Amino acid sequence: MATYKKGLNGPASGKVGSVIASSWRDINYFKGHNKKSTKEPTEKQLQSRAKFRAANNFLSLVNECVQLAFIQNPERMTGRNAAQSHILTKAWKESPEGGEIDYPNVLISFGKLEPVQDARVMSTPTGITINWDKKAAKSQQMIIALVDTQRELVMESVAEINRQAGEYTFDLSNTDVDFNFHVYIGTISRDRKNASNSLYLNIIRYPTP
Repeated sequence: MATYKKGLNGPASGKVGSVIASSWRDINYFKGHNKKSTKEPTEKQLQSRAKFRAANNFLSLVNECVQLAFIQNPERMTGRNAAQSHILTKAWKESPEGGEIDYPNVLISFGKLEPVQDARVMSTPTGITINWDKKAAKSQQMIIALVDTQRELVMESVAEINRQAGEYTFDLSNTDVDFNFHVYIGTISRDRKNASNSLYLNIIRYPTP
């Protein structure tokens, strides 16, 4: 891919010969057409594709969280792309089956704010409750996600509750389905300019056996 500056008539757009002219976040660039390979993929290529697919599948579930709260990333990178890079480089573990996401090391928010303190999660007869130390600035809000990767389901509260509340409950009293949730909790400033690194609390089952 090559970048270019605007000409007298503005940036180019569309197909130009064997390349495509486009722009993203004020960056104008050319890129070549994708060509389908006739070669069979190598084992390494298959593993790489599976790794990217696993990361993207997970991020599709928490997309609202990472797009909003993965803030301290390079200026030209989206929150989703930064979160994907983190999974691929710091939250992946190899296994005999080829590898898998290391969920305790995944981040759904990222930044320089002080992380939540003394956070706890518990399963009750009617839902899942999360508590944390509520001593914090009024300008901070919570990023919370419960992710069941087997059911490909997420329950989340994205900047809906103040950090000073100290508690949030997900009501599950109207379901008879069993869940196994990975629990993540982070914070974001009201002006959306900063966030904290999220914490992984645990994997919790609902209803409790």
